[in-house]
Amino acid sequence: MSGQQLIEDLIIEVKKIQEYTKNTIEPMTMEQLMQRPDPKRWSVLECLEHMNLSSGHYIKRLEKLIPELESKAKITTEYEFVPGFFGEKFSTGILPKADGSLSSTMKTLYFFEPKKAATKKHKSLEDFKTMNATTLELLERSKEINLNRGKVTSTLGPIFRFKTGDAFRFAIGHNIRHLAQVENINV
Repeated sequence: MSGQQLIEDLIIEVKKIQEYTKNTIEPMTMEQLMQRPDPKRWSVLECLEHMNLSSGHYIKRLEKLIPELESKAKITTEYEFVPGFFGEKFSTGILPKADGSLSSTMKTLYFFEPKKAATKKHKSLEDFKTMNATTLELLERSKEINLNRGKVTSTLGPIFRFKTGDAFRFAIGHNIRHLAQVENINV
């Protein structure tokens, strides 16, 4: 796929996330945001906080990487994005199935547990909105760089490093996954 097409596709996904957030999540009361569907499942607010922690890891690193790539590279608009092996595996594996169900359950690492969601309350929602606005800005800036360049260390540590494009794909795919989880919370 062309790098420019990947960027455009990701921009569309982030805009869908923003629209869903605005129309579905923002109107919820604090009680609805904090209501767990059952004791072992996360509330909407906990899902948001988890996304802030996990996807936020990639977005923060991309905020540092994109300026570096901009300063080193001349404008690049015509190139093919070739996903890395792990980038492809992780980015596609995290997405929900076509029917919205999650393909597999994944155990959340301790440091990505949304422990502070109950005390942060609306701040988790505001942080989520800010993260998505930042993601859009970074994607726009990425139109002039090659997403095959640069590496972002995964949340699992330096054993997995993603190309810039794969880091975007994983962070956005992770958000899509958890918004499908939010959609299944009957509040």
